[in-house]
Amino acid sequence: MASNHISVYILAGGKSSRMGSDKGLLPLGDKKIVQHVIQALIPLSENIFIVTSNKAYETFGLELVPDVFHNIGPAGGIHAALKHCKTQTLFICSCDTPFISAEAARFLINESQEHQITVPVIETKLEPLFGVYNTNILNRWEEAIAGNTYKLQNLFTLFNTRELSVDKNPVFSKHLFTNINTVADLDKALQNKKATMRVLLFGQITDVFGCSEIEVACKNDTDSLNQFLQSLYPSLKPLSYRIAVNKKITSSNTPLNSGDEVALLPAFSGG
Repeated sequence: MASNHISVYILAGGKSSRMGSDKGLLPLGDKKIVQHVIQALIPLSENIFIVTSNKAYETFGLELVPDVFHNIGPAGGIHAALKHCKTQTLFICSCDTPFISAEAARFLINESQEHQITVPVIETKLEPLFGVYNTNILNRWEEAIAGNTYKLQNLFTLFNTRELSVDKNPVFSKHLFTNINTVADLDKALQNKKATMRVLLFGQITDVFGCSEIEVACKNDTDSLNQFLQSLYPSLKPLSYRIAVNKKITSSNTPLNSGDEVALLPAFSGG
């Protein structure tokens, strides 16, 4: 269920020079790229903001937070988030990563105790724009920027930073950190998007997930999907529910295909 103890900030202040237009506002399937990011993180927090000065983002109904320091890259966006944040902990992500998940974010948050910054490392690559930050770093971060230190890895050395390897963690899929920088990236993302399925949630099941719809990588069958969801949301296990595939309730394990629409339906009285 979404929390009011952590805030989420989506950085959308990049110049998008390689794409030629604002990346977060590009279409990916039936939504803008940033909408995929927002939808993925709704279960994580009740406090979601977009760090940008581009008023076109107002259409998504979230508060926009402008940079204080301009033209210094993500260090400025993170600073704006830290300065604006009213909770002790905030989660930072980029507007051009449409395959992120609340499950991966929750894992990092749970691993961030006693650390000022927690960021994942996958295949030796640091992912600073999918990280957990404590607002107590604000003053030192500001001082470093004033001293012309803008590179995130240099800034991280000033704090109690945990660089957490997630190579063997199944929550962190190989597509999770796919970001859109070029037209070729967008085309590849569209292909990856075809390998996903919608899972619609109803009744008390929405309380478990904190939303009414999620998107997951395509599973082979309904048993595999059910096991995957219950491993991520253990409180789903004791609930009585049925699975429908493309609006037909299943009575046994059913094969799944990319693009299928799956629904989890709670047991209703008399049915």
